[in-house]
Amino acid sequence: MKPGLLIVGTDTDAGKTVAACSLVAHLRLDCGLNILPAKPVQTGCTRRTDGSLAAPDLDAHLAAAGLAAPAPALLRLMAPYCFEPPCSPHLAAAQAGVTIEPAAIRDALAELAAACDGVVAETAGGLLAPLNLRGETMLDLARLLGWPVLVVAANRLGCINHALLTLRVLADASLPVAGVLMAQTAPPSADPLAAAIRRDNPQAISRFGRVPLLGEIPYLPPSATPPVWRTLAREAPALAQALEKIFP
Repeated sequence: MKPGLLIVGTDTDAGKTVAACSLVAHLRLDCGLNILPAKPVQTGCTRRTDGSLAAPDLDAHLAAAGLAAPAPALLRLMAPYCFEPPCSPHLAAAQAGVTIEPAAIRDALAELAAACDGVVAETAGGLLAPLNLRGETMLDLARLLGWPVLVVAANRLGCINHALLTLRVLADASLPVAGVLMAQTAPPSADPLAAAIRRDNPQAISRFGRVPLLGEIPYLPPSATPPVWRTLAREAPALAQALEKIFP
């Protein structure tokens, strides 16, 4: 399979989508690589006028990189499982009478990767988010892919525990970790203790998790546009270097 990167969040709303948008845009527009995004499992989809489901995270990836809407066949490889309810993948799939198959996702991403220089895929939820009623999780998908994993952690109180648990699970599964990317998911507080926590969190996660700290995504208001997302990877040298190792 062509090179790939799996973006995993420590929990919901950790900043995965902004990270994926930034990386895809940087690799395509700054590095000149034909990198394609993927959102293998998307819940909280919206209905298009033709009744089909649109994957909002994948749409954001495409917009950030200036990519036009893909043909239906390619879209199915980028987002093989889409569900309308905004809930855990296993529950959304069960309500739709569908079983999410990690092997089917692996095969779709392999076919997608064959059509480009590599794939940046964003998971749904955290690493142990269940995919089906058999109890298979995003970790099982990560094992099947064997790609380097980029962990995105929201820089807030409690993120050290979430990040270290995620890193421990990845280490136990012998999966390669590209590093940790921090994300500001809320406007910075002027409270001195909150500021001290934000400063310490990245260093603590890197030190205790024994992984590289690749950078930090600043808080972006809802009005942020794709050109802003593109600059994030460009302005984080450690992240750019990690990407060069994965997508030479």
